[in-house]
Amino acid sequence: MTAVSYLSQVMDDHLAERADELLQRATALRQRCQRMNERLEELARAVPGTTHTTQPDQSEGIRVVATNLALSGAARDEVDSRLRETFGAVDAGPILDEVFAAAEKSSKPPAGGQPGGGRFARQD
Repeated sequence: MTAVSYLSQVMDDHLAERADELLQRATALRQRCQRMNERLEELARAVPGTTHTTQPDQSEGIRVVATNLALSGAARDEVDSRLRETFGAVDAGPILDEVFAAAEKSSKPPAGGQPGGGRFARQD
């Protein structure tokens, strides 16, 4: 293994670890926000004359988590499983289609054939 390929592997591993840490932090933050929203809904129900019937749209959160996982090299099944763990029973199929199509595009070399188009895709 050359020094350049070794350093490249070390950097890829480091970036993957950072991405995993950010994902964990984002998931924890999302859970805190969800608990706060639940508490606010409880308080709103306790106030006379107020109604709160709309559910928050989770699609953006799902898209962010799915994109982070896909770009860190996770397989579609793994991403789907993690989304179900994080967001409950959701139909993330259309979002996964978009995310993995974009990840596939980013991992292909540009038209000139030079590598680097997949700089976000984990290379093992």
